[in-house]
Amino acid sequence: MSILGFDMDWFDPISELTHRLYLKFFLDDNTIEILSEKSAFLKRIYYPEVKLQDLFVGNSITIYNRLYVIKGYTNKFTSDFMRGREARFQVYVPLSESRRLPQLLAKVASHRMLPGRIFTHFPSITLVEIVGTSGQNYDRFVDECRSIGFDLRPTTNSEIEETMRNADIVSPPLNSTLALIKPHILRTGRLGNVLEAILADGNFEISSLFCFHFTLVQAEELFDAYRGIFDDYSKFIENLCSGPVVAVGISGREGYDTVSDFRDFAGPVNPQIAKVLRPDSLRAQFGDSYLDNALHCTDLPEDGDMECRYIFNVLARLK
Repeated sequence: MSILGFDMDWFDPISELTHRLYLKFFLDDNTIEILSEKSAFLKRIYYPEVKLQDLFVGNSITIYNRLYVIKGYTNKFTSDFMRGREARFQVYVPLSESRRLPQLLAKVASHRMLPGRIFTHFPSITLVEIVGTSGQNYDRFVDECRSIGFDLRPTTNSEIEETMRNADIVSPPLNSTLALIKPHILRTGRLGNVLEAILADGNFEISSLFCFHFTLVQAEELFDAYRGIFDDYSKFIENLCSGPVVAVGISGREGYDTVSDFRDFAGPVNPQIAKVLRPDSLRAQFGDSYLDNALHCTDLPEDGDMECRYIFNVLARLK
């Protein structure tokens, strides 16, 4: 029986302490088990949302609403196994060339690779981390990216973390709106498609990007005003916390109400209704269900700057 081991950190919001835990991944049946230093933390189970491709250092996973950050490989067998499969690249995309970003993300998806950390920092440049965990030959992927103008270079988790620590994340300008691209879009490789649709509309510009993983406390703090408005508020929060999201700061045409214009472009919250009433809207095109409806966007004009500040000025600085 082959078992992989991963060191993970879990921040307990009650005690406000970070705990080191150990994840076992059983390759024969894809089951998992979590151990603390003293005892079993979670007995062996099959948890379909945890896949081998997601278990790379620097990534975060959610299990029963708890957010775990993978910090390292527990033993030499795991280290050798994962490093034999893994490749990690980074590329810088100037904000002025954001319209080309969907091309890169389409290549990432077509080669069954994953976007890792993404963040826009001064001087207005976006760093995109790309991770492959399938063990394929990545030379073709690199060559295809270079053929469309993206100069990928190998990197490490430590280098990305150091860059993030020192980066000054760009906050969207005043009168911007926030879009949160939901976890199911990233899981299904459609991040590039959504960004392309936003830019293709012609009325909006991307002013900042930040990929991160909500904790329950953070999501509830941001969306406390929606409590009592959403019938499935708790499920809405759990959905947002189920995997990484990409925050997109969006600016619009001068003199227009960007929040209202983008909310209309996003479409009705329920994708089934959106397909009937607004078939060209984002949720009609990319939404799968009421919860997996592609994105959250700011609802009220007076909340646009507040939601952007919370993500790009508060959460981004917790990196």
